[in-house]
Amino acid sequence: MVGKVAIFGVFMGTFAAGCGEPLGGSDDQDVEQVVLQYLRDHDPGITRGSPEYMVFLKDILWGLHPDLLNHSRGTKIGEFAAAYISNAVAPLLDDEQAPRPTIQSQTSALTSGFNRNAVVNYAYAWASNGGKKRNGAYVSFDNDCTNFASQAIKAGGVPAIGSGSCGYEETTWEWYSQFSLAWWCLKKWAVSTTWVRVSEFYQYHVQNKRNASTGLYYLGNLNSLRSAARPGDIIQLQLASSGTLFHSMVVTKKDSTGEIYCTYHTGPNGYDVVDKPLASIAANYGNTSYYRLNRFD
Repeated sequence: MVGKVAIFGVFMGTFAAGCGEPLGGSDDQDVEQVVLQYLRDHDPGITRGSPEYMVFLKDILWGLHPDLLNHSRGTKIGEFAAAYISNAVAPLLDDEQAPRPTIQSQTSALTSGFNRNAVVNYAYAWASNGGKKRNGAYVSFDNDCTNFASQAIKAGGVPAIGSGSCGYEETTWEWYSQFSLAWWCLKKWAVSTTWVRVSEFYQYHVQNKRNASTGLYYLGNLNSLRSAARPGDIIQLQLASSGTLFHSMVVTKKDSTGEIYCTYHTGPNGYDVVDKPLASIAANYGNTSYYRLNRFD
């Protein structure tokens, strides 16, 4: 089938779409060696290519490892971490292996118009500040931010398109996450990369399907972002030095002063974050990130 990549028998410890491989030339490999040496010195239990490695790279961007960002190659280290996160997809567990909390049917999403309240309600229902709350109707990941954003806007009425066959489908024209319908792939997941990858989520909804309009904001014009954003929109963080998108957040609240608040999975140390004000996000990451608003209306 043209354009489809089926990955059969995906097990823990394996990655699809090049995850765990060098992302570029020798410079990327040299930068990663700095990162790996840091791990050997500080947390040797984390191995390259593991789910914990993905969370560790995200934590670099969250500023939890200042020695790396303040390194003489700190900018390149940040770019490496963002590119790795943006390009990687995590292993898909068989349904038999996956923990199954309370189930919420995927067929309950609205399909007529965009319901912002439904997006916000979903985000609040499936995020736990300082915890890790997951909806068992979907596959979940250690780096779960875009997976969570996809679930939320689907709950708001953005229709899934496609069904795949088994494992991941490399595509920017379909968007879905479900149990495989293929008889040879029962009890496995079928997921489009647009559902879980930050940049491909943007490509699908903004560039290809035009489900959302977009705007790019920086530290000096965050008031414009506050004016434009509404609860139910998705804000994505984009590394200023490379332009790489690396994190997705659901706008869940706007207060009487105009401040906006974001809820997301895979915040610092891999935990959920609920209603974090934009001012706080900007104070921590404002000098390294742009803010891409994807407005669904």
